[in-house]
Amino acid sequence: MRIRRSVNISNGSVFHLVLVTMAALVRQVLSEDCGQEELVQCTRPLQVLSATSELSFVTKKEELDKLCPDLHTGLHCIRSYTRRCMNIHQRDHFNKLYHGTNEVIHELCEEGPYQEDFLRHAPCMRHVKKDYEVCAARYQSTMAKIGQSVAATTTTTVASSVYPTMATHPAAVLSSGSGQYHSGDMSQHQHQHHHRQQHEHPARSHPNSTKSIEDAEEERLKTVCCAFQKYMQCSEFTVRHACGDETALFTRKFLDKMSNTLMRMHCVDYTPESGKCRDYFSSSATRSGLVWWSSSNMVTLTIVTVLAVVNARLMQLYPGQWLGTLI
Repeated sequence: MRIRRSVNISNGSVFHLVLVTMAALVRQVLSEDCGQEELVQCTRPLQVLSATSELSFVTKKEELDKLCPDLHTGLHCIRSYTRRCMNIHQRDHFNKLYHGTNEVIHELCEEGPYQEDFLRHAPCMRHVKKDYEVCAARYQSTMAKIGQSVAATTTTTVASSVYPTMATHPAAVLSSGSGQYHSGDMSQHQHQHHHRQQHEHPARSHPNSTKSIEDAEEERLKTVCCAFQKYMQCSEFTVRHACGDETALFTRKFLDKMSNTLMRMHCVDYTPESGKCRDYFSSSATRSGLVWWSSSNMVTLTIVTVLAVVNARLMQLYPGQWLGTLI
């Protein structure tokens, strides 16, 4: 029996966004090929461009032709995952998030103006590789700290949960424009058991506790979004300094296309202009390096960032109900 719940999100939410949530698959037989690790594995073929120093950034069409089959394999794997593991609403939201990523890879691997521009700018971008690796390490460090924080928070929540398997089987991204959350595949017995536990432990819903959790998750969301914005700004600055305005513009458009939906749907309140990311945009921090990753790494980066943003948003909107971690 499917239990259908609706949670109305007011227009006063921090983000006027399409509600994003993770629904855990709880069936009599849990699907073993719909977990987080399976989705992460789909991105691994996309990392071929950075597998060695020689492949860290292609500069010739022949190199690109050899790598593109791996990029398409990764995209095919992701599409297969969404078809197996997500319903139509989940898949629609996921596809919106990764529309830019798909578009960039397809344009990169097809003969045409975009591929020509990419190959024209690639040699200089490869030349400043060591500069942008500094910023890459800083971004990864920030994401790792967030992941550890989320894991610690989730461990506490899941320890007393009646759904211990949910934490290891996050199934998909679910959204609806009206801000409704529909939990599919939760048995009536599990729903009733959870309802009883809520009455047995009223302290879990204490207003002060909820407010504290919301504040913590808002701060986590800010950290993810601001760190990503810093990454964008850093890349443009360093490429402009080393390669000129034209290559910097190409870099910015590349990154914008890859991340535009993510920024628009989840991080619109945390832009450099908002003033909320001031600590992340000091001149010294911006000039320290660049994260210009190859298209393969950008896909992985985008996925990790999406998962971090979604996880932070979930724990903010549903403190005490979120039972899994995405990072």
